[in-house]
Amino acid sequence: MKKMPKILVYLFVLMVALCLTACSSGQEETPPADNEQQQEVTPSPDEQQEPQADNSTILVAYFSRTGNTETVAGLIAEQLGADLYAITPAEAYPEDYQQALEIAQQQQDDDARPELADTDLDLSAYDTVFIGYPIWYGYEPMIIRTFLESYDFSGKTVIPFCTSGGSTISASEQSIAALIPQATLLEGITISGSSAADAGAEVTSWLTDLGLLTTQGE
Repeated sequence: MKKMPKILVYLFVLMVALCLTACSSGQEETPPADNEQQQEVTPSPDEQQEPQADNSTILVAYFSRTGNTETVAGLIAEQLGADLYAITPAEAYPEDYQQALEIAQQQQDDDARPELADTDLDLSAYDTVFIGYPIWYGYEPMIIRTFLESYDFSGKTVIPFCTSGGSTISASEQSIAALIPQATLLEGITISGSSAADAGAEVTSWLTDLGLLTTQGE
């Protein structure tokens, strides 16, 4: 067998080298198939709510017998940075549920005005007042009517909220509007008493709709 000429050997070696270089270069430039999945994605920050403005002139006043309304009042005050005030009767309602209902019914029938334990609140320091209460027999407890009639609400913005086992805030809103016609009454909210502790998101949505909270960054 004849030997391959040297020139052909050199050409063959050169061709093989060129092929190997091209293949290696092509592999380095080809991105992995799951390149997009491997890229790190920075999550967007959670939306946070903050008070629309300085809320030092907002008061959250509430009457609570079992603690449900107090819980909701605390949520409102915390989210707005507002002051809290407990509306306290001079004579506490009985801890016994049935006895408390009987007294509440009698006071409502008599259109009574139970005495307040404290009437020294400086309401003039506040422009906006939340009024919180449980719903008793479809309406606000009569101690709320005593409170409303004990102070001057002229020119103030009043926002009711209630806890309830079934009734809505509607009838009590009408009652409050009639008691303080000199105030501006905004839309209230009804929170189920059994879920008061978990009402944070519901309260946030309501306060945002009222224009008292804004999404951070807006």
